[in-house]
Amino acid sequence: MRVIACNAPYGKGGIGQHFAQLVEESRDCGLLDRYYAPGLKTGDDKGRRLEKRRWHDWVVQYTPVRFSPGWRSFLYNEFFDRQVVRRLAPPLDRFMGFVGTSLRSFRQARELGAERLELVAANSHVRNVRRLHEWARKRHGMGDSWLNGAQRRKTLREYEVADTIYVHSDYTRQSFLDAGIPEDKLERTYLRVAPRFQPPDRRPDDGTFRIVYVGRVEGTKGIPLLLEAFS
Repeated sequence: MRVIACNAPYGKGGIGQHFAQLVEESRDCGLLDRYYAPGLKTGDDKGRRLEKRRWHDWVVQYTPVRFSPGWRSFLYNEFFDRQVVRRLAPPLDRFMGFVGTSLRSFRQARELGAERLELVAANSHVRNVRRLHEWARKRHGMGDSWLNGAQRRKTLREYEVADTIYVHSDYTRQSFLDAGIPEDKLERTYLRVAPRFQPPDRRPDDGTFRIVYVGRVEGTKGIPLLLEAFS
């Protein structure tokens, strides 16, 4: 049976949608034991809510950490990882966690007898992410990367510890192969589009061509490239 943990609420945002799909796929094939997240599917007895502690928010909002996207991201992920460790309990056959939030959970799961540690790669290999963020910073002068040295080192260790790394695109898979991750450690998955985002079969044409961007407004999301493309 599989235990899953994710620091995004079920079905909320990109990571939350990814997480929800993994939960439902595990449920459908009879593998889901339970899952941990800050927000759960309504009425789901398999979910275990992890509440943020007040001092978490205090550290992120009222200390110098608030000026660093990298440290904010790292500490949020680290807080979540430690929360999962406190809640994990046997029986535990498989543990699945998301990249950057699972190193301590992996160690605890192994101590509790987990036979397989499964890591979900929400991005390409962390070295590739760092390279692209650095390129964006040099080209556009926007140093807003969420990836600092501490997060990078933790992620690389997760790659080593995991028995399986799930990658959801050919681009992501190739970035891991280029970084030397063995092919037999990677498992290709396919993300589905939620029904509410699928266009209708027929749409009225009002003569206006539209492009919609969905994501955070920051340099690492490629906003400057989008503006250059329009120009």
